[in-house]
Amino acid sequence: MDCMQRYIFGIFFILAAVIGGTRGKVLVSGLVYCDQCKDGKYSHMDYPLKGVTVIVSCTDRYGRLTVSKQLKSNLYGNYSIVFDGNPDLSSCMVGVSASGQDGADVRCMATVGPPRSLKLIWQMSDISGYEVDPLYTHPAELPSFCPKASPKPAPPPKQQPTLPPPSHASPPPVKLPPAPPVKLPPTPPVKLPPRAPPVKLLPPAPPAKRPPPAPPIKRPPAPPSWNYPPITYVPYPGYIPMPKFDLPMPELPFLGPPFQGASACPHKMWLKPEYKCFWMVDPNTKAVALFDSPFMPQVYGTDVTLLQALQGGGDPYRDLLREATTALLNTYHSISFPYVDMNMESISTEMDMVLSMSSEGDVISAAQNFMRLNSGYGRVPCNFTPCK
Repeated sequence: MDCMQRYIFGIFFILAAVIGGTRGKVLVSGLVYCDQCKDGKYSHMDYPLKGVTVIVSCTDRYGRLTVSKQLKSNLYGNYSIVFDGNPDLSSCMVGVSASGQDGADVRCMATVGPPRSLKLIWQMSDISGYEVDPLYTHPAELPSFCPKASPKPAPPPKQQPTLPPPSHASPPPVKLPPAPPVKLPPTPPVKLPPRAPPVKLLPPAPPAKRPPPAPPIKRPPAPPSWNYPPITYVPYPGYIPMPKFDLPMPELPFLGPPFQGASACPHKMWLKPEYKCFWMVDPNTKAVALFDSPFMPQVYGTDVTLLQALQGGGDPYRDLLREATTALLNTYHSISFPYVDMNMESISTEMDMVLSMSSEGDVISAAQNFMRLNSGYGRVPCNFTPCK
């Protein structure tokens, strides 16, 4: 190939490597021609060979084959062999194969020229290009147009090294001379330092003297206790006194300890006469006495009984008293009443908190909470059965 062809082919090779995204390429290119006059020079009487197999072979110093690749020449006798990676081909040889020449011009395949070495002509990043001197083959006989004698015979071609046959023999073992004995100097005796003198113990410390006891602290006398004035009843706006109900209720027998299981009954169940035997307290007991709340007399008075409290309604405060009284009766009846730490004291505390807020919305919310509690949240039934 001339300089222009090598330049154009190198440009195309670099663009193909960049566009394809591959890294580390080595290009080996050259020409194969038919040396018709057997003068070893490429002239106008020679022509390029198509389909000739060209081999690139590399061996190590022991004659073992390390790299080998072959390719056929194109229509113009050119060949371009590409190696992936970045191998060092400076010590490799390129030659025409003596076999496997199917498709080549058999008229010029009588003998094969010597192999050639590679020459690095350009290198860019991790892409390298090697060039090989033209390879040639000879025909069996000289054509008639070849000169029979030349005034100055061409000098014989330089003797090129032939490709060594592949060998897999291991390299000869390396014999090293025996190492001379090493004489170490004698170890000097180790002198130990003299022993340290014995440690003299310090005399015992004298006994510590305790400080004198501290004088007693004189505390000031406690201030006199305050005598708060009595709480006067102030009815809230819109207060309606609770009516008195006098319904005959028979005496209730003692039923023993409360029910051990979980039970929640609404106020309507407690008002039915067939369930009167489940009352654990007298229905005529004053509600103020059971709740023990300082705000109960101010809101409901002191004469409301438990039976009257269960019959109340139509007002947020009366609804609250009815549902709180029902919760109190449920705690007397069932030990496992479904409320966290629900007892008489906790119900009284809840009533104190709600009545002290003086907010009708808080009263309605507390009454609804007691109502859901007395219904068992839809999970705990009422275990009332008609009394005998």
